[in-house]
Amino acid sequence: MNEACRYPVLPHTMPPSASVSSDMLNTLKLYAQYAGASYCNSEAAIGSTVSCSGNACPAVTAAGAAITATFAGSDTDIQGFVSTDKQNQVIVMSVRGSHSIRNWITE
Repeated sequence: MNEACRYPVLPHTMPPSASVSSDMLNTLKLYAQYAGASYCNSEAAIGSTVSCSGNACPAVTAAGAAITATFAGSDTDIQGFVSTDKQNQVIVMSVRGSHSIRNWITE
């Protein structure tokens, strides 16, 4: 039987899940910060460092991730950016989640 069918609501007796290494947890935290950064970098200047208000993406900023492209759509209100992070050796495209009624209608 599928586990999702056996546990439609997460009970206290649900079996333990697999563990996550500290390296993987740090990677997940980094990408969570990139996701948050999508809300405040869609109009940033090309070449500028990814940064967030309220210290929402300190690891991304500390890595010196540079904005290489930004995008926005007036019809759907989509926004986001592309950045290069030489320290972590990644190229990231970060798209803002639903933020307006146009976003909700588009989805």
